Amino acid sequence: MELSGARSLVNMELNSDSDEMLIPTPSPTWRDMWHGRGVAAAAALLGLLALLGLSGGHGSSFFKKETSALWSASGGKCSGTLEVSNLGEFSLISASVNKPGDPASRDIVGDGLSVTLGMKSRAYFGNACTEGAFDQSEYMKENFMNKRVSYTVDLSGVGCGCNAALYMVSMKESEAAGDCDDDYYCDAMSVCGLKCAEIDLMEANHRAFHTTLHNGITAWDPKVGCGGGGTTMSGKEWLGPRDWSPEEYGPGAKCIDTDKEFQVAIDFVTHTNDEGEEQLKSLEVYLTQGSCKLTASMEQYHEMMPVLTKRLQEGMTLVLSYWSDEGMTWLDGSGYDGVEFCKARWEKDGERNCADSISLRDFALTSLDEL
Repeated sequence: MELSGARSLVNMELNSDSDEMLIPTPSPTWRDMWHGRGVAAAAALLGLLALLGLSGGHGSSFFKKETSALWSASGGKCSGTLEVSNLGEFSLISASVNKPGDPASRDIVGDGLSVTLGMKSRAYFGNACTEGAFDQSEYMKENFMNKRVSYTVDLSGVGCGCNAALYMVSMKESEAAGDCDDDYYCDAMSVCGLKCAEIDLMEANHRAFHTTLHNGITAWDPKVGCGGGGTTMSGKEWLGPRDWSPEEYGPGAKCIDTDKEFQVAIDFVTHTNDEGEEQLKSLEVYLTQGSCKLTASMEQYHEMMPVLTKRLQEGMTLVLSYWSDEGMTWLDGSGYDGVEFCKARWEKDGERNCADSISLRDFALTSLDEL
């Protein structure tokens, strides 16, 4: 889920155990958008458009055309390429809008073997990329069943309140263009007006790491990894995943020292169900650095698997994003168990610092039959 970067309009989440809505964490960045010069500038622009007879409401073609041209000035739609071993070379297609009214930075560079993403950027893997309007036919449509997705990532500068994300969504199946410059982007939070299944392979910083399942139908979002904690609106305290401790994952940790790069592998394990059909059984998560490995399994979340099997067989699109929020405690917050991950900026000693960019490299997609 995202606020500044891509995938949520408010910083809130659901308690995986009870589906209770968690208390939204206030975000100074969000509040500041509605005060001072921002409001004055927005009012002046809307007034000018009204005088010119060009405001046209939410769907104005003039407004969308002019703002798209403005946002595109910071970078092009086609942001290089990235090789996925055993699969081929993919274009990196930069989103121009993270959510309605929030331009993306388009600070993305793919040099074939690696990709660098600047803050407030989102990139879609594509089979091709042509400058101009977004074309749904260009997006990757891949079945990841019985395969391993692997890559190397450097999160050393991705501090508390930052989110480096690699995930897959069913955007090739979107039935509408959506509210983000008609790019067909969909996700579990309907950030651009389109809801769909989403599998978060990595939402992470140097103190927290989540792998999460969203079937696009229910609010339940089971996850594994480490980090996160908060309170529901009814006052019930909750914890994020605790598969790994801060002593095992984090800056200077004994296994995955996030001051250094490490390798991530996600296995899409399948089995034959009672009807004799191949079905997703589990996502198995492996983080490796040197000779040390952390593991987590999602096999217990079998209720999610039938729907996600269908979405995977239809083909899903890989997406990269990098964003931040001062109150991202759903990902990296500490909980009532006393385990220290991160604190919100308004909490005592809370520090939230993000590097200007993140980098990932050595992507591969490997059949599990070959491992």
